[in-house]
Amino acid sequence: MIAIGRASVRATIIAGAVVAVIAVAAGMGMSRFSAARAPGTSVIGVPVSASEPAVLAALKSVGIDRVWSATNTVIPLSDFSRIVEVPFAEADLRAGPEDPRRTPLFDELERRLYAKGPDGSTWRLLYVESAIPDVAALAAALRGAGIDWAASVTANQEARWWWIPVCSWGLWLVMRRPRNDRLHRALLVSAWLPLLARPGPESAILAVVLQTASVQWVRAQAARNLRALWVVIIPEALLAVGMLVLDPFAGLVALASVPLAALVLYTRPRVDRLLRRHWIHPAPHFVPLTAGALHRQFHIIALGLTVPVLAIWLGSVFVPARSTQGAALSGLRIERDHLLEHIDGRDLLEKHIAYQRALTWGRIGEAVWGQKTFTEAYQYVEKSGTMHRASADGQATIGPSGQRAMQPVPLPRQALALLDEDWEFRVVPGQAEVRHRE
Repeated sequence: MIAIGRASVRATIIAGAVVAVIAVAAGMGMSRFSAARAPGTSVIGVPVSASEPAVLAALKSVGIDRVWSATNTVIPLSDFSRIVEVPFAEADLRAGPEDPRRTPLFDELERRLYAKGPDGSTWRLLYVESAIPDVAALAAALRGAGIDWAASVTANQEARWWWIPVCSWGLWLVMRRPRNDRLHRALLVSAWLPLLARPGPESAILAVVLQTASVQWVRAQAARNLRALWVVIIPEALLAVGMLVLDPFAGLVALASVPLAALVLYTRPRVDRLLRRHWIHPAPHFVPLTAGALHRQFHIIALGLTVPVLAIWLGSVFVPARSTQGAALSGLRIERDHLLEHIDGRDLLEKHIAYQRALTWGRIGEAVWGQKTFTEAYQYVEKSGTMHRASADGQATIGPSGQRAMQPVPLPRQALALLDEDWEFRVVPGQAEVRHRE
């Protein structure tokens, strides 16, 4: 009974560790998914009086050519004879406050494409689809054009402290028993350290997982019991796959580290002979571990693995990092003002398009916001020199206007992505603060 109780407790602890590790991967995935929904990883603000072509030219000079703003984010707008795609800045001028074509979509996009400045002025926001490569060069280019600017710089996350949990975990693996194998374990653990060159917590977690799996594989091979690996290797493999999904480029670094690990394993017997060449007695005969002892070792390591994984995950979520290029910034920064009520961007766009279609091809005065269907206006065609109303049962031919009314209007991709941004921004004095994930 005591043995059964201990086994039950051990299985419960192992299951909890597996759940914790998978929860970390899921949490990082959801965080990455939420961050990826935004149209860009950096936001730049300029006064509305600034020339946007000059701003775009300055951005292009530092390697930034994919920018979303009010002048290139298009929305469908009716001109009462057809529906055309118009940049939001132009559509905002065409459809004023009293214009029937103005819908709630205008207000939602305006909250995301414009921000209030420190003196109450209005600033235009530009969403950059990638991290700003060189903030100092960007500052110099914009200042050279005489443009005031602000930035919310989301730089690549530097692994300047992630080496602490990775190396601490590797040291713990090395210092465990048996003592006569510590040199090989140190070399094997070090073979995965190049993963720290990749920015991002995914590569750091991948490093500790691969360190653990390689050490466990060596122990199982030495004990001639590779079957004991499957209990612990499955959650480790799932976690590794999850990290590769979140950061595929970390897989390239891992592949580069594979030859190093293979070299360590290949040279292991040769290094042993080199170290023992002056021994006056033969090396002690290794007695393989029993299956129970090997399982206990693997369970201890599996439980310990949750510590560095949780440390890296919590640090990537809650520990901010200051921009190292703050001196090059303009003295203004963009920060999140308040959380907007989450909206279904696709549904809002579909309602907007349906309303524009109703204004264009529907009966006069019958367009209703929120309805995705409308009654088409009567269509007339010429037949034998006289005009005949086209019927809905196909007895008369639908005219060109009716044919256009039946054509679908595609959803604008950039506007849809902008509507997934749930924060309203503002421009305030101060240097930009880089946060890993918010």
